[in-house]
Amino acid sequence: MNYRENLDPSGRKILTIAGGAMAAILAIWIPMEVFESTEANEVVVLQSFFSGELTVWRTPGLHTSGFGSIQSYPKSEEFRFLAQKDEKGHVISTKDCIQTTFNDKGAGWVCGQVSFDLPSDDDHMSTLHQKYNNIEGVNDRIIKASMVKAVTYSGPLMSSKESTGQRRGDLITYMQDQATQGIYKTTEIDTEVEDLTVPPVERVDIIDVP
Repeated sequence: MNYRENLDPSGRKILTIAGGAMAAILAIWIPMEVFESTEANEVVVLQSFFSGELTVWRTPGLHTSGFGSIQSYPKSEEFRFLAQKDEKGHVISTKDCIQTTFNDKGAGWVCGQVSFDLPSDDDHMSTLHQKYNNIEGVNDRIIKASMVKAVTYSGPLMSSKESTGQRRGDLITYMQDQATQGIYKTTEIDTEVEDLTVPPVERVDIIDVP
């Protein structure tokens, strides 16, 4: 006995509608899983569904993903550690800034932002993806970590007075250099410096770069 012959017309209609709906869903889902559009300002890393091999897409347009796993990264990004201000522009919080201590024991907070580009070659981009998985991991585990170290180790190279005066430019240079090239090897020197607030002389330890 044919099952379809036992269905009344309304039953056949329901099966036809259900079958049509399923076909429509598949027609929409399969292209979405197989093809991926890439923007001009992003880098996309594809992990193959079958082999697990990583492929890096840099050119904008439509690419074949083949049901693989996709992770998008911006080609350029910013890490921000800014002070919070009220509507009048007054600083109300420095909780997102980075603190440092100078050689006279004065404390300061460095606020700003850093722009960086992701690797321009596929091998380094694949390695970065394997280690950090997404742009949030890059921000937190590379950029933020580097900036915290750079700011922390730059403060002791001068006094708090110098950091806001004649050596302010040096402080910025030290932070940039240590963030990109690594932390300085330093030596400690015991010396006397003039402190205008506590005359006549204060003795401090100065950190020097050989």
